[in-house]
Amino acid sequence: EAQEQLTQDRLDRPRFYWPDLHGKRNCVFDSGYDVFMETLKEQYLFDTEEGCCGLWYPLKSDCPEVASLTDVASATTPFQLDYNPDVSLQFYYPNLSESNCRFGRNYPVWMKNSPRH
Repeated sequence: EAQEQLTQDRLDRPRFYWPDLHGKRNCVFDSGYDVFMETLKEQYLFDTEEGCCGLWYPLKSDCPEVASLTDVASATTPFQLDYNPDVSLQFYYPNLSESNCRFGRNYPVWMKNSPRH
């Protein structure tokens, strides 16, 4: 229930162009941005696609990524459920249930969304 409320709160936020750094790796337009971006709005949240693409992806010809009118989902979905990881992008991450580290892509979504140290 708390998870559903969190998802609904994200969907109710204002929509901006923002750099989807971990999912699409492109600017997208929706309300699925990370919470930290709200405190650094000038660097991460833009009213125009030119602002986002010009700062974050100036060499991409397909910036911003736009969902077609026939797409059921938006450019992103809550908690990046549409995330399609690159097989070469594996990371060491803590396996909390076994108290050790693993290498791979099977880490929880919240770890993916957290800053890397």
